[in-house]
Amino acid sequence: MIINSGSFIINADGSCRSLSTFAVPPHPEVHREVKATYTRNCAEITMRWEGAGMTKGQIEGGIFTMNNEGMIFSYRK
Repeated sequence: MIINSGSFIINADGSCRSLSTFAVPPHPEVHREVKATYTRNCAEITMRWEGAGMTKGQIEGGIFTMNNEGMIFSYRK
């Protein structure tokens, strides 16, 4: 998998969304948006995805990291 771009938006109202552009060669590039609600406990965020499962992440300074089924995603503010 080749990830070309991505952003993760965390809103104060308890919602969040992930926007990404990626490709799985030899297939063409795909744009994907997924939404979730989240709860936060100190540095840990638990996301409950619309139509999917749950993912946990960590916020440390300006960096948000999550493990999504073995793939590590890291976003910098």
